[in-house]
Amino acid sequence: MQPDSETQLRLKQQDATLVISSLAWRELLEAAQTYGWESEHPPACYWGDVGLSVTDSDARRLATGFEAMGDHLVDSERDPEEIAEFISTLGELAIFCRTGGFRVC
Repeated sequence: MQPDSETQLRLKQQDATLVISSLAWRELLEAAQTYGWESEHPPACYWGDVGLSVTDSDARRLATGFEAMGDHLVDSERDPEEIAEFISTLGELAIFCRTGGFRVC
């Protein structure tokens, strides 16, 4: 199943939930792999509403990938105003992941 920009996923922790488009989530996961994230499960398990439980250690590694991606963008030649919102989103995702495991639903 190919994600589309209309499908929303929920990343749920005990005390917090993030909502993100399934397409954006998939693209962010693929980019996080480029920046060093090594997933505990096959990548497709993270893409959709399958109820995957992401462990604390996997979530922390994912946060590291998001942070590395943000650092790379900050150091790039891109206009800071154009990427500020995206970097902010990466930061929010990294903070969320640093707090522990979550379910993808």
